[in-house]
Amino acid sequence: MKKTTSLVLAFCLLFSILSVSFNSIITANAVSINDNNVFVKQSRSGRCTLASAVMMLRRRAIIDGIDGWNTITEESTEDIAWTTGGLYNNFSFAGMVVGYGTFPENLNEKKEFMISMLEIHPEGFQIYNRDGEKIHAVLLTDYDPYTDVFYCADPAGGIASGRIPLTNAWLPGATQDERIENLDNYWYISNKSGGLAEGSFESLKYGDENSSVKWLQGALNDALGTELAIDGQFGSATEDAVKAFQQQYGLSVDGVAGRSTVLKLRQLTTKEMETPEAAPHTHNLIEGYETAHPHKGYYFCECGYTVYNDKTTVYDDCKRCKTYAKSNRITLKIGENSAMIYGKTYHYDVAPQIVDERTMIPVRFLGEILDANVGWVSNMSDMVVVSNDDTRVAIYPNSNISYVNGNLVMLDAPSYIYNDRLFVPVRFVAEIIGAEVEWDSENMQVVLYAE
Repeated sequence: MKKTTSLVLAFCLLFSILSVSFNSIITANAVSINDNNVFVKQSRSGRCTLASAVMMLRRRAIIDGIDGWNTITEESTEDIAWTTGGLYNNFSFAGMVVGYGTFPENLNEKKEFMISMLEIHPEGFQIYNRDGEKIHAVLLTDYDPYTDVFYCADPAGGIASGRIPLTNAWLPGATQDERIENLDNYWYISNKSGGLAEGSFESLKYGDENSSVKWLQGALNDALGTELAIDGQFGSATEDAVKAFQQQYGLSVDGVAGRSTVLKLRQLTTKEMETPEAAPHTHNLIEGYETAHPHKGYYFCECGYTVYNDKTTVYDDCKRCKTYAKSNRITLKIGENSAMIYGKTYHYDVAPQIVDERTMIPVRFLGEILDANVGWVSNMSDMVVVSNDDTRVAIYPNSNISYVNGNLVMLDAPSYIYNDRLFVPVRFVAEIIGAEVEWDSENMQVVLYAE
């Protein structure tokens, strides 16, 4: 009897230990896409798009059951996704394909588009404001239809971590609508997900009416050969089709399209919830081909759609390529107070000028390019200093003399002051950043191709 009792106690103790260990394993592996450690902060200023992409990829990896989601970091994605001027428009990482698009201009269309995207992208998608004082990207995570509130994760260091209302993010605008109005572009994972986020897909049932029901009706038609009207209304015909599908594949027959039903449908059909176009239209393709760049040609639409022609070879590392030029090109137009620097538009109170056949630009352009401070220094003689952690440039007004990191550099034309702004030759700026210079006489603009 004592032996039996001892065996029972030992078994109970062993079972208890195994239960604790098993539960510990479950706890360690059960990660929600909204856990705080899934979200990250950008490592330094100017990398908000990369940090937002990291969060988007992490959430998708968790949804798809990809091991090592926490190894997705700025460092691990940088070589594939990042270039000097920012995030690539298109790239792939761990089987996830990232695409790029432009928002509709109308506020209501933007909101409808955002809701539609979140319905089919439970991992969220990153949104970007590229103009104005707050140029920034965040990851849009979800939408609450009952309160009309969008939520996001902001990689900015001074903003709360985790999932926060869009109105709490570091974006321009006082209200949610104002912030949405300012949005320009977005990145999203374009290929089909292999799974569903926990809690990201609400069961579809009789009486529901939305775009997810449209997908369900199309998938049922593919799987069963039925001819349901794809109208997004979950009526009796749709309910009967769901029951027939559930019965055929040994699922619980309740007429509700829950998680197991939807996953089985996705396994059996090729029907996908199609990503809505931001601005549906017939592409007006324009040929892009440069005589100085014979190895690369493309056709593009003003909406951003681009397709390369089959007459040339793609070299993504070529400075003249469209894929490279967006992020490594600096365009300055004579007489205009704006410049395109590494894919972003900057505005100034003075414009580039041509003086004695030399293109002269405000020295503040150099500050923007180097992400540096620009200021006057007065001692024995006045000079302007442009400085960051790596470079210090000292320029003397009305002189050909300058110093770059302590080394004398002679300007090919003297600097001068106009409207209280110091102007320098564009070739001087090109030499500092290691760029090639081209003059576009047709458009009266100078283009710098940075290394």
